[in-house]
Amino acid sequence: MKTHMGETISAPSEEYLEKVQAAWRKYAETGVLDRDSVRPAIANSWERCARLGLDPCSRSIQTTVEDEGVRRRIIENEAFLETARPFMANLYNSLKEVDLMIALLDRDGLILEIMGDGLITDLCAWGGLVQGQFWTEETIGTTAPSITLVTGDPQQVVAEEHWLEICKGCTCAAAPIKGPDGVLVGVLNITALYEEAGAHLHTYGMAIAASRAIETALKVRSISVQLDTANKFLHSAIRSISDGLILLDHDLEVIDANPLARKIIGPSLVPGANLQNAFKDRRDYKRIRKVLMGREGFYGQELIFVNPSGDDQRFIVDAEPVMDKDRECIGVLLVLREMGRARKLAHRMYGAHAIYTFDDLIGNEVEFRLCLKNAKLAASADCPIVLTGESGTGKEMFAQAIHNFSDRASGPFIPINCAAIPRDLLESELLGYEEGAFTGAKKGGNPGKFELADQGTIFLDEIDSMPLELQAKLLRVLEEKRVLRLGGMSFIPVDVRVVAASCKDLQQKVREDSFRGDLFFRINVVNIDLPPLRERRGDIPLLASHFVAKYSKSPDDAKRYLQPEILETLQAYDWPGNVRELSNWAERILAVGGMQYEPRRAAVPSPIVIDGEEATTAGLENNGRKLGEAEALCISEAIKSNRYNMSKAAADLGISRSTLYRKMAKYDIDGHRHAG
Repeated sequence: MKTHMGETISAPSEEYLEKVQAAWRKYAETGVLDRDSVRPAIANSWERCARLGLDPCSRSIQTTVEDEGVRRRIIENEAFLETARPFMANLYNSLKEVDLMIALLDRDGLILEIMGDGLITDLCAWGGLVQGQFWTEETIGTTAPSITLVTGDPQQVVAEEHWLEICKGCTCAAAPIKGPDGVLVGVLNITALYEEAGAHLHTYGMAIAASRAIETALKVRSISVQLDTANKFLHSAIRSISDGLILLDHDLEVIDANPLARKIIGPSLVPGANLQNAFKDRRDYKRIRKVLMGREGFYGQELIFVNPSGDDQRFIVDAEPVMDKDRECIGVLLVLREMGRARKLAHRMYGAHAIYTFDDLIGNEVEFRLCLKNAKLAASADCPIVLTGESGTGKEMFAQAIHNFSDRASGPFIPINCAAIPRDLLESELLGYEEGAFTGAKKGGNPGKFELADQGTIFLDEIDSMPLELQAKLLRVLEEKRVLRLGGMSFIPVDVRVVAASCKDLQQKVREDSFRGDLFFRINVVNIDLPPLRERRGDIPLLASHFVAKYSKSPDDAKRYLQPEILETLQAYDWPGNVRELSNWAERILAVGGMQYEPRRAAVPSPIVIDGEEATTAGLENNGRKLGEAEALCISEAIKSNRYNMSKAAADLGISRSTLYRKMAKYDIDGHRHAG
């Protein structure tokens, strides 16, 4: 008789059972096991029982666990029990004509459930096999379920094969039950009186079949729990996600939508609703239908929805086709991002932000410090600002610093040079355009710089170059705080702070009728006029040191190129290109100065044509001599007025005593008072 799954089971012969009985008695009395007379699984179990000291002639089994422990174990196995009970009931109903008992054990052998109401059930209960008892080799010796708990294989134990004498009138068949992970979770057992011989062949196979059915159900339950858990996580994620999500079926009717999408589009966004009337432009609805038909999505398209109040709402939309296993499109997933959030994301990705702060603006001259003070005050006021000054004085740096100092610092900073864009394109750049507004217009349209600058700052450099007709539209945008795209039918609200800049005299432009007076007065709430570098010569050494450090690759560069004589030459030069030119000078000398020139010659600014005349080195040297003569005179007067007290003279001049003595030596100034 073989008991492995899938092999034929034959009824044990009387001859076999007599041999087993004799082998059992001999082993119990002498301790010598006749393995040739007993199946290996039974022989191995007898040996384990003997080592455990289990008396084969015992008329009782070990005590049960405590009631509290049983309740706890049953609660722990509740899911296992719920899954197994229907299969146990079906098995029991199919074998009603046979007096049998069906038991479900957990992985440790604890009896979780018993089904049966016949003689065998009563006998087992009399022997102590009830719910809450351990059915193991330690408690009841060799049985089918106790061997299965050890080996993990299906087993059948017949009559004389049992270890305890009180069990020899029974036959039991057991099969293991494993979880989805392949680990043993329990055992299903069928026990009947040995006299019910006709049922024995069937019960073994049915126990195996039932256990496999329970295993399958456990897998299904596990998958169901996993899917339910995943579904809960998914719904939680969908509810908390900061984008609107809408799932549409093959008829483009709503299957589901998250709360944000319902808030955007309104209470009509319920399962079964059609989105056709939710769009401002029917072409947007057709785009989504094309996704369904063509099985290709679109991303980053701007669509206009109509909210419950009837107002237009623009969103950046991704449309992703949902495919089945045959690659057929069965629906569409829409992801809606509010324009403001989408723009902020774009700003972070593409660098639409200001990098300079007031700490980056270098200078100690009084006039420059006054500009800094006024710029900080204006930044806090959130009013329009006009920055004026010659080219290269740092107007954009000031604009960025103003933005970063303001309450709009977390918003975008969008610069645009009005002189660098062709006149016929400037309007579309500033205000944007809708699809089809002109030949070559981008599909889906394009937002303008004012939209991109929403909640932030737009910097209009060289605003004097803006065409008059566009100035009128700009004025309307500033007054109404909304834009109308080229080819558009609806206004888009914007909240933008304008910082304009010009190197021209805007008031003179107004007088010449080349700049609108109403726009000038609208943007010129605060005017900050940045001084040219020649009017803040005291800052030149400071700036030169900053730029040399910026472009330098060696600590020796500062010593080499910032010698007192070089700094005096720099201060004598008028710098028509202002701070930008000084920055370029530092970059040039550090790039090529050491290869071509001696340090002093490299420090001389390159000749530049100003008003048709070249500013040559000779001219600079002449200017330097004049400046030196003026400085020598100033030092002499300071010394005399302080009665040759060098400390006071240095203090009046704003320099140190060592610097004063060095300059006195340079200009051959006598520091001693003479009589007469």
